[in-house]
Amino acid sequence: MKASRTDIYAFTHSVLYATDMGRQKLASARRRRDIEADALVALGFALDAEDCDLTVEVLWVWPMLGLRWHPAALFALKGLIERQESLGFLPGIGFDAQRVVGMSPEQRDRHVRETCYHTVYVMGFLCAAALRSDRLPDLTPRRTKRGASRGAGAVLLDLLQKDKHHPQWCARLAEQGAGLQDAAAPLLLSVLVRRAAETSDLARLRLVLNAALQCGLASGPAPVQSAALLRRAQCLAEGLVRDATAVSDLSAGQVSVAPLPSDNMWTG
Repeated sequence: MKASRTDIYAFTHSVLYATDMGRQKLASARRRRDIEADALVALGFALDAEDCDLTVEVLWVWPMLGLRWHPAALFALKGLIERQESLGFLPGIGFDAQRVVGMSPEQRDRHVRETCYHTVYVMGFLCAAALRSDRLPDLTPRRTKRGASRGAGAVLLDLLQKDKHHPQWCARLAEQGAGLQDAAAPLLLSVLVRRAAETSDLARLRLVLNAALQCGLASGPAPVQSAALLRRAQCLAEGLVRDATAVSDLSAGQVSVAPLPSDNMWTG
């Protein structure tokens, strides 16, 4: 929930090196479905930041681990492909579409190379890993064994659309069918709790967690960490109230202070 962009890059590179770009089986005590759950949370971060570079790296987790593509991952992949076909390249985080309008062709090409080379580079990694015969995206929609109840995606999307931030991927997902939206519910939940945590909006976080509970999404990294954050906040609040009450009682002379022990109590 509080992972930074650097943390997520470390996660993706761990998969890259540990599997030799998907050519070796991952030797890990963690279950692959638990790693996939982390990848969905990371994918939510990357999509919400509209960071194509990071999105590509998170997506390579599926082919490099030999996981069947999750519907949310396929949705993100399709968005990247459409973006690349529209621009002719995948924009990096430093690419400024408005700035290049007034540039000469030479200046534009230089700006694209300087800001987008890494995104194009890692997209090649993703394609290379996914083009293996057993790692290609399956056109048949994958049915998730566990997850949200029907309608969960629509509920969480409605909460997202009430926020001020309206990224393009969110609008695209709202246009998809209920099946894909429900499959993407864990990703949507991770985005909601991260937004609430980043703004320290604990009331909003509680609202999101209540919705997650009703939608059958109480397990997983995002809700578990969010519930822990709320518990810590509650403990802190209760501690502050106790301290404030004690100070108030002391000021009013209502607290009796026990006498200090005599010297012979320490000397025996």
